[in-house]
Amino acid sequence: MMGLFSGVLIAQATQRLTVLAVAPVAALMMRNMIMFLLLKARN
Repeated sequence: MMGLFSGVLIAQATQRLTVLAVAPVAALMMRNMIMFLLLKARN
């Protein structure tokens, strides 16, 4: 029972770390895309 519980905790921690790692990259890509679209719309 304890093994299953710790496995779930590890899975949740890994998921959170993955989200923390991916979020800045996704935000940067979104910003680049918005800037690109704005520049394209201006020309």
